[in-house]
Amino acid sequence: NPDVLLRIGNLYLDTKNFEDARKTFRELLTQEPFNEQAYLGIAFSYEIQKDTTGAIRAYEEALQANESFDEVRENLVGLYSSRGSWDQALELYKKRIETDSSDYFARLRVADLYLAKGDTSSAKDGYRQLMKDFPKDWRAYYTISRIQLQNNEIDLAAENIKQVLTLNDKIPAPWLILGQ
Repeated sequence: NPDVLLRIGNLYLDTKNFEDARKTFRELLTQEPFNEQAYLGIAFSYEIQKDTTGAIRAYEEALQANESFDEVRENLVGLYSSRGSWDQALELYKKRIETDSSDYFARLRVADLYLAKGDTSSAKDGYRQLMKDFPKDWRAYYTISRIQLQNNEIDLAAENIKQVLTLNDKIPAPWLILGQ
């Protein structure tokens, strides 16, 4: 039973019996080849052991099985980012956008990753496109205002902060200015 195998695999993880956890999750994948939780369990077993290479391999295998595994993608992006492998991280979300160009989160992540990579120009282009395509979402306005403040573009930053406050009145203005 797949549910039982998932529980057993998680129990093995909890007790730090990583080899048996991986075996159990792999057995589950023979019954349900597209079970995201089984792939996550395998990758987590490597991550807990600080085996980043093994975890990356497991996440990559999962995305080969099914590119729509969002949690797997986000975890793999996190591992790539922690290694400074920005281009690999970017490629994962660019592929997602090729599949669904209206995926706001993937497009936001691409802009965020460009910013983390230090490519401010591409990040700003990404945020501007998000502001154009999704004018009611405050996050791109907020992030581009942070970049503008760092570049002493005070008037532009102020306009974008006003837009954030218009779109989301639950965010305290000092929080925006201080960059919390």
